[in-house]
Parts: sequence; C-alpha cells; structure tokens
Amino acid sequence: MADITFAEIMQAAQKLSPEQKAALVHSLKFDQEISLTREQAIAELEALRAAGAFEHVESLYGKYARPGVEVSEEELGAYLHQIGTEWQQELDDFADTD
Repeated sequence: MADITFAEIMQAAQKLSPEQKAALVHSLKFDQEISLTREQAIAELEALRAAGAFEHVESLYGKYARPGVEVSEEELGAYLHQIGTEWQQELDDFADTD
C-alpha cells in the first residue's frame, strides 16, 4: 500500500458528504479519546445535526406496530424484567459449562 500525504488525505476528505465527514471526525476522535464526556457527546450530536446527518432519515415510528395486540402493564413489566435479567441466567449457564 502506498503512503499518502496529509494534503492528499485533506483533499480526499473535502469530497466526502457532510454525513461522511461527521463519521470521519467521529472515528478519528474515537481513536484518540476512549472516554467521552457528556459535553463532548452533546457537541458531537450538534455537529452531526448541523452537518445534516439526521435529515431525510426514514422514521420507524409505527412501522412495526401490530394493530389489535393488547398487552397489560403487568405483562409488559414481566417481559421487560425477563429480558433485562436473562443475561444473568446465560452467564450462570456459561459458568456451569467450565
């Protein structure tokens, strides 16, 4: 693989879409910063919004809804508890196999 110069990288980056530029910036920042502060995350979100990263995104609202399905609050709570704790059982099962 041939070495490329910083100028060539900058020239290529100028050809990216705003969304691609935002993703590149995110990737480069992530490589250098393992921890992300709340303020950094908010600034990054605002930069992505300003770059138009969230424009023309298909909404999933109601896309997978099933009319006529009724779930009580208790059933929903029990299901959420189940999926929230099933990793513990999987971990126990994994530990038992060792």
